[in-house]
Amino acid sequence: MGVPTIKAPCEAETQCVALCKSDKVFAVASKDMDTLTFGAPRFLRHLMDSSSKKISMMEFEVSKVLEELRLTMDQFIDLCILSGCDYCDSIKGRAIREA
Repeated sequence: MGVPTIKAPCEAETQCVALCKSDKVFAVASKDMDTLTFGAPRFLRHLMDSSSKKISMMEFEVSKVLEELRLTMDQFIDLCILSGCDYCDSIKGRAIREA
């Protein structure tokens, strides 16, 4: 089909974030919110949701997320780690819940 592809040396999300940071792509699309902690300037969640509920696509800009939370990137990463991630569980009784 002639579509260019890239093989990521590690997690695909980190490769996609690098492409977005270098302005080679507009945004990173993923189901995984960890994409924001990797520093994706723009993140699209639920872009290709295959569930029967058909969740609306959500667009996040990391700069706006940090501004609204009044956090630095390092503080945001710490918050995400403490609330649980792909690599570790949250602190019991201290997980962030949806409002």
